[in-house]
Amino acid sequence: MRNILLSISLLLSLSAFSQQKEEGVSVSSPEQNSANQETVIDDPYAGLTIEQRFEKAAEYMDDSKWQAAKDIYSNILRLSPSSYRALYFRAYANERMYHYGLARADYDELLRTDPENFHALSGRAILNQKDSHFTEALDDANLLVEQYPDSINAWVIRANIEEQLGHLALAEFDYMQAYQLDSSKKDYILQAIDLQLKQKKKEDAKRNLDRLVKAGVPKNSLKYYYKRINLRNP
Repeated sequence: MRNILLSISLLLSLSAFSQQKEEGVSVSSPEQNSANQETVIDDPYAGLTIEQRFEKAAEYMDDSKWQAAKDIYSNILRLSPSSYRALYFRAYANERMYHYGLARADYDELLRTDPENFHALSGRAILNQKDSHFTEALDDANLLVEQYPDSINAWVIRANIEEQLGHLALAEFDYMQAYQLDSSKKDYILQAIDLQLKQKKKEDAKRNLDRLVKAGVPKNSLKYYYKRINLRNP
């Protein structure tokens, strides 16, 4: 569930990405990019500009009409094969329909032309985690942290993968890094505290809980964690 929520939050945070100028990129030919994935041959959106097509696709995405949105993004790629936005959001639509192979192909294509694209790296890392390609997921997450050390999402994505793999100490470290980047994000330090308790690092957990109380978090709201400190198996 956390992966799904994370990928949605990443999608909703892409306003800057969605408005950026797309230039200087050739994402292969229209035939290679779109014809194989588009379910309609004729152009049913002939009266719409490219931007209006994006707006229509966004409406479908908001309504979870993934196939309809994907068809528009494929249509845009047929007309404008250098569109970062269309390629990224088609990958996302494919992912939501569990078409993981198609989604991965779109992320791969985008990263072929722009190897450091944050959104594509993030999307592929989350996709690979969902599809149990954990080695590839961790490789992408490591690249994210290396290339974007000031990004909270980069640390959280890697922490989530590490936690699922049972690398609790590594995940704890990454959640703490995310919290240090933005101390208003209390969920991240609570996630680290949870992992500390699972590792029986009770002193570390209590220190961080007390830290939250000093920062103004009501102690009563943390009683679940404080109680676990006194358990033999927290």
